[in-house]
Amino acid sequence: MQQPSETNREGVTLSPPDLRRVTPLFSRQALHQADRQSLLSQFLQQTIALHNAAGAVYVSKQETGLFTETSLLSRQMQASGQGLTDILLSCAENAIAQEQAGTTSLNDDNSLFSLNCPLPLDGGCLCVLLVTSPEALSSFLVMLQLSAALLDQYLHQQTGSAQTTANETLSIQFLPTLNTIFSLPPGKERLLQLNQSLKTFAGADLCALARGTNKKNIRIAAISDIASQSRQTDQLRLLQKGIDECVLRGTALGWPKSTDPAVQHSLIAEEICHGFGGAQILLLPLAAGSETPRAVLVLLWKKFTDRDHIHKALDGFAPVLAGFMPCLDGSGGQGLLNKKKQQQADSRWSLQHKVTAFVGTVLVLALFLPIPYRISADAVVRPRFTRFIVSRYDGLLKESKVRPGDRVNKGAILARLDGRQTEVELAALQAERDKAKKKLDQETARGNTAAAQVARLDMRKIDQQLTRLQEQRRHLIITSPVTGMVLTGDLQRAEGSPVNRGQTLFEVAPLAQMEVEVAIPEKNISQVPDDALVTVRFEAYQETSWKKHFERIEPRAQIKNNANIFIGILEFDNPDGLLRPGMRGTAKIHAGTRLLGWILFRKPWHTLLGLSDTLL
Repeated sequence: MQQPSETNREGVTLSPPDLRRVTPLFSRQALHQADRQSLLSQFLQQTIALHNAAGAVYVSKQETGLFTETSLLSRQMQASGQGLTDILLSCAENAIAQEQAGTTSLNDDNSLFSLNCPLPLDGGCLCVLLVTSPEALSSFLVMLQLSAALLDQYLHQQTGSAQTTANETLSIQFLPTLNTIFSLPPGKERLLQLNQSLKTFAGADLCALARGTNKKNIRIAAISDIASQSRQTDQLRLLQKGIDECVLRGTALGWPKSTDPAVQHSLIAEEICHGFGGAQILLLPLAAGSETPRAVLVLLWKKFTDRDHIHKALDGFAPVLAGFMPCLDGSGGQGLLNKKKQQQADSRWSLQHKVTAFVGTVLVLALFLPIPYRISADAVVRPRFTRFIVSRYDGLLKESKVRPGDRVNKGAILARLDGRQTEVELAALQAERDKAKKKLDQETARGNTAAAQVARLDMRKIDQQLTRLQEQRRHLIITSPVTGMVLTGDLQRAEGSPVNRGQTLFEVAPLAQMEVEVAIPEKNISQVPDDALVTVRFEAYQETSWKKHFERIEPRAQIKNNANIFIGILEFDNPDGLLRPGMRGTAKIHAGTRLLGWILFRKPWHTLLGLSDTLL
């Protein structure tokens, strides 16, 4: 009965148990005929032999609490005294409370384990002491669940329940096939193999298994002879409806109507049978005792057979099927109550909580950190002052020498006006003056004082007109009054056209000194000091910054681009002429220091205040 084992510093490492040994150990006729105490004693002996365990304990549940009903321990385990019993009672209490099998490490070197499996029908818990390595626990725990399911069935049989009609012989005969199932990789292959084995066992033409984590999430997992199925077909939708009804009722469904009162008649079962071309159908919920079904078995026959006999056999085997269904994915419940792994998980969670708390504290403290507060604003270059050049007299534009953007020196010729009309008028007036002068001389010689006085007045009038025309002739050449850049005055296409007195012909601005207008948003004006330091970067010179304090901030707001702004003025010397009128950039206004939380949440807070004012 003993299996090969190895000994290392962590204890004895047992070889995984052989599932085929369940049949000869637990199908003995003596187990069927024994009373409760004898049954428990014999069952614990078989369990110890199967697992090569150091002891086994069955814990029962009464109104006053848990107590050790039957115990078989090795001498070494008995030497541990009452402390071991208390630990096992605690392990059993946890397993019963969580309704799941699991393992618990009992020593520091992680070599002694308690495998705990609750019995839902009887309400107790089977605990097995095992000296092995943590890696080998999964297979032992699977075996323990199968053994516990059989023990639960035998104990429940003695209570006179309706489930005693189950054929335990057929259930025991099915157990050897588990060796083949669990030799496959965990997952879909095991499920398909189990489904095919159940089909063969029942002699059905179609077998389907559905499983899930709760009664609202039980879905088709395997259908015989189909590796993968589409849930969108009408047949599978109808089959899913039958599974949902079986879970909802919590009892077996069938069609045609059965003489067995445990199998209820169902119209959906009839539809499924007709949809798949069958003659009989059985939908069996898989659950242990009064638990909520976590799986459903569907069997369909195309010919009439003894369905009630198969139902009784499978109904007795249902707790076993429900017990090892979770093991098909390889979890086997391992680690659910493993003390060391739980402590490691708690340690990891504790570390995560500490890190989270630390990061959260740092973030909260960072909100109170004072940092420099910068306000972004648009900036544009303007000349500090501009000279407007206008036409002093009416005339015709003869030629234009410059265009906007040209640099000119003081006195440079910008344009010429046509002076031919002026010269003609000057010649005519000069002739009239000579005539008036001659008349003055003649009347003076004659002694005609009155006539001489009239001639003298005519000469003065003509002299004034001559002075005006001579002044006009001097202004036919338009020159720049300052050194700078021509901003406006593209008149080359207007040559020959008339110009009027007072008409602006050119706009020239000196470039030695420039102003930068900073458009401060109205919402930020309260945070900007009048002499705030400003850093400006222009798009033309991204790598160069200009810094200056505000000279002034205009007291009156302006509207630009549909926004209300205040203009802040910066003055810069421009000896190299890098700054040109119209250049644009971005200004960063240094507005002192503010708390980081104020900077981040100021806008949302103001939005919330505005919303509250609107609602209230």
